[in-house]
Amino acid sequence: MIALSCEIPLTEPVQEKDFLAADFIQFTGMPPGERERLEEVLLKGRLWNPGEIACVMPSGLLKGRFDLPLEKLALGEALRITFDKDAKDKIPSAELASIPIVGIFDSEKLGLRRSQFHLPLEHALQLWEETKGGFAGMFLYKKDKYPSVIVKATTPDDVQKVKAQLSNMGYEALATIDIIDMIDTTFLVVEAFMGCIGAIGLLVALFGIANTMAMSVLERVREIGVMKALGARNRDIRSIFLLEAAWIGLAGGCIGIGGGWILGLILNVIAKAVLEMPPGSTLFSLSPWLVGGALLFSIAVSIIAGVFPAMRASRLEPVSALRYE
Repeated sequence: MIALSCEIPLTEPVQEKDFLAADFIQFTGMPPGERERLEEVLLKGRLWNPGEIACVMPSGLLKGRFDLPLEKLALGEALRITFDKDAKDKIPSAELASIPIVGIFDSEKLGLRRSQFHLPLEHALQLWEETKGGFAGMFLYKKDKYPSVIVKATTPDDVQKVKAQLSNMGYEALATIDIIDMIDTTFLVVEAFMGCIGAIGLLVALFGIANTMAMSVLERVREIGVMKALGARNRDIRSIFLLEAAWIGLAGGCIGIGGGWILGLILNVIAKAVLEMPPGSTLFSLSPWLVGGALLFSIAVSIIAGVFPAMRASRLEPVSALRYE
């Protein structure tokens, strides 16, 4: 990998310049065996022909660093490598000082090499030699020394074995599964935080439903007295109020699921616009199991909250209830 300062050609001037000045641009050599992988993620243009000195550019450079559309890049025009005045001994030969950009690849689909310019391996090695490794500064490039190496395992089951071997050799190894584990840990923390908020909301809902049912009992004391005078048993009164609580839970669950579904549709539209997700993919969805479980849970919570008011209603004395004003 080589780090250089470059001038990137544009189709239209930006701030009265026909190029973008960019420091610490990373170049990497692509061996012939990985050409197919690079072709799969091309967005525009093409790859270099055999023996051609050319490079392909990451889409994230224009979008992320310069906030420009891909159409601003002048494909086929030469990227010019520049150095400070004090680095005259690092200026590359004329054929490598001006390298045509022939394509743009999708940075989001190339993993750890997403932010680097790619060119043929033999020309990258030649550029590395002529520029003495590019910048010093943050990374000290030395002959036969590399800041990182990508190791591919034969099967997913071999990843941990290869990682252990590299660690035993004294290297710092980072596998894709480690990145996934870190992401999972982050989501666990977020889920725990959201779970705490949900628990507080559940507690408030319990008290709210219990209060609603208690008020319902007070408002219908005379009706309870009339029903008991007509022969209604305690369990009949209890069942009526528990059924009412269940209906409250069902209605609340339906409203909550409907609101969540609509919010998910809106967030999916925003996510597709911001993250440029592939067609047909979604971040938020409602499965039948989730809908059914949410409804059952809301009904169960409402019934639990209505138990005490229902018990209170069933224990009212008919005579006292009929005299209640």
